Amino acid sequence: AGKLTVEQPLFGGKIVYGGEGSYTDNRQQFEMLNEEVAQDLPSNHDKNEQQLWAAFLSYEHSWNYFSLNAGLRYEHINFKYYYDDQYREEQSRIYNNCFPSVALSYRKGSINMSLSDKTTVRRPNYFNLRSAISYNSPYNYEGGNPSLKPMYINKLTYLAGWKDLQLEVSYNWIKDNL
Repeated sequence: AGKLTVEQPLFGGKIVYGGEGSYTDNRQQFEMLNEEVAQDLPSNHDKNEQQLWAAFLSYEHSWNYFSLNAGLRYEHINFKYYYDDQYREEQSRIYNNCFPSVALSYRKGSINMSLSDKTTVRRPNYFNLRSAISYNSPYNYEGGNPSLKPMYINKLTYLAGWKDLQLEVSYNWIKDNL
């Protein structure tokens, strides 16, 4: 994994931009040695590979009692899923997403306010994507789901404060909740 960030002054504010990338390779192996139980809980091998490339850009500017922060993040993810060493196209995915964010703030004396909107993503972890079924007890089996999709969250937030009193109101829009 690696990340590069550059910060420069621009039009009385500052611009921050850069990129990042990562590669992960996760292998999970489940071997059932008890042949009687293996009928219900077969042995399997999962493999997940992911390449992530991202570019981001944000701009911050303050004037008088106001400040503005606006940004955009672009992500390209190539996720490959293998079950028993066989590539599974249905569970493998390519994502190309843009995640905008904007915040406008006001601060004067004891009063401060902020209105922001931000889009983020939460992806299932490899443990949740596994296809193996674990035997926890005679009455409890546990498994993952390699078909899970990422959860997208758009959060609109208003903050208001006076001295030590703070008020926050937010609205969350969630798609494909994990």
